[in-house]
Amino acid sequence: MSHVFSLLSAHNCADIIQKNPEGHEYINWMDAHAVAIRYFPDYTFQFQTNDFGLDYFLMPDGSAYVSIVMTIAGETICTSLPVYKGNSTELVYEPTANDLHNAKMRLRTRALGEFGLGYTLWTKDYESEETPVAKALQPEQPEVHKPDPRDAMWADVASAKTKSEAVAGAKIYRAAIQGANDLEDDSQARWKALCAERGWK
Repeated sequence: MSHVFSLLSAHNCADIIQKNPEGHEYINWMDAHAVAIRYFPDYTFQFQTNDFGLDYFLMPDGSAYVSIVMTIAGETICTSLPVYKGNSTELVYEPTANDLHNAKMRLRTRALGEFGLGYTLWTKDYESEETPVAKALQPEQPEVHKPDPRDAMWADVASAKTKSEAVAGAKIYRAAIQGANDLEDDSQARWKALCAERGWK
């Protein structure tokens, strides 16, 4: 573990963690900056710019993201964040200057989180999303077998007393199956099994 992460992750953030109306916990960017500068007064950050010198990156669908390079005590990280609407994860299309400003301040806090400050806020977000590993650890649920509608359709054929009655019923069954787009035609397999059961050739 790096010196920076060890120090910032050990900071008690209880007094600066806030909650929005939806109950989502967050740290205000100014509070995060105040803690960081207390430990590392020389820490630096810079928002990356696109080919036109703008400090955001526009995507083909009209959404955008911002990117930052932050250095603390000789350690550097580069991270990014989409421009979201308010405190949600709903993307903003054609963002305004205010949207971009808010996204950049959130990104500053996220970058400090990657350095350890209040990092558990982000691990909680990931834990709320079910991962393949989490699914694998869940107890297996008993498999529920749905009745095959073809069984009921074949019942008339299976109950036929003579082979000729069964042949007529099998033709009706096959026509019904072929007329249904969501049912696989298994008439030949069923007929073969019925003939073997009855001893028909």
